Amino acid sequence: MLSFIILSLVLRTIHGSVIAPPRIVGGVDVLQGDFPFAVSIHLATRELSSCGSGYICTGTLISSWAVLTSARCVQNGSGVRVPEELKLLVGTKSRTNCSEAVELSVEDIRTHEGANLAILRLKWAVINVETAVLNEYQQDLGKQCILIGWGANGKQSGPVERLQETYVRVVACSDGLVCAVSEREHAGACHGDLGAPLLCDGSVAGILGNDPKECGGQITVFGGVRANYEWIRSQLSITSVVQSWTILHILVISLFANFVIN
Repeated sequence: MLSFIILSLVLRTIHGSVIAPPRIVGGVDVLQGDFPFAVSIHLATRELSSCGSGYICTGTLISSWAVLTSARCVQNGSGVRVPEELKLLVGTKSRTNCSEAVELSVEDIRTHEGANLAILRLKWAVINVETAVLNEYQQDLGKQCILIGWGANGKQSGPVERLQETYVRVVACSDGLVCAVSEREHAGACHGDLGAPLLCDGSVAGILGNDPKECGGQITVFGGVRANYEWIRSQLSITSVVQSWTILHILVISLFANFVIN
């Protein structure tokens, strides 16, 4: 993700002072403790060769039972993918280190084609992982936000190893959308950032619905959370109902098993 220029600085000591190592202009590695709700989405069949080889999109854990991403991430040539085709990983900023990640199984997929959004309902609740907050407010022009994702960084065509972040600012856009442009030249969304969240005031204000035509520098268009807030909340409500029935089902089975044993 996040096309960048590497500054040609070399770590060295001059008169007892140390010159800092090269920094990335645009995207930088996310620290392990930041953005715990970031989810990497993979095609299960492509993961057979090696962990991370099946990466296709970025997602965001917005409740213990649901992941928000782009509808394009769950589509194939004939329609919406079946849940078993997807493998989700959370808990690590590395795309290929699965030993540090928690694997999530998808139970159901709901799409909003008009807004290019999708919600992946999980089979089991995620515990001990912070979820993202939805931003239901209008974003002021010029507001500084953050874009995160595992997309290409301009130095390589494929996704990067470690989750990247870059600062962007909100610009004028059409209704229902949120547009942003990078604060630096040659930085921003790139191929493979599909589904990535736009974080304003620390909460999800938009979802990258389409791969950008070019990497960095251009205005990036996101599906607005504010415009689709009611749809997202309705899907979370459905998820909560299913969650309650699942828990009740487990309790009934447990009580029946104890009754039989006793």
